[in-house]
Amino acid sequence: MPKNRSMNKMISWIMLLFLLGFIGITIRFLYIQVSGEVDNVSLSDWAKGIRETEMILQSERGKIFDENGKLLAYNRPTYRAYAVLNPEISANSETPRHVVDIQETATKLAPLLEMEQAEIETILKEGQKTEKWQV
Repeated sequence: MPKNRSMNKMISWIMLLFLLGFIGITIRFLYIQVSGEVDNVSLSDWAKGIRETEMILQSERGKIFDENGKLLAYNRPTYRAYAVLNPEISANSETPRHVVDIQETATKLAPLLEMEQAEIETILKEGQKTEKWQV
């Protein structure tokens, strides 16, 4: 019987050792869960740095060719220009937001639009005659 008693004591000490180890690990996990830090390193910031990256990808739209190799479409910036003719848009504004002087407007727009001044004046005058809001 003495052999059995010494074996029970040994098993009890081993179980106690494992229990203390398990309790120690559990306390460490709870501490990490509550504080959110390990060795003064914030776990949320660390995880964010690993999971999130930011980079700018420079890309260009592809060119479209027909079956003979002729270029049909490509990436090119486009602009839209219009002139407001109706004076109602300038009702609550200190400076006019509509075309006041057709000739001056045509003079300023001609070099930008690469059109003749007379052609721009014609478009603006026709728009005023037909009472268009903008042209």
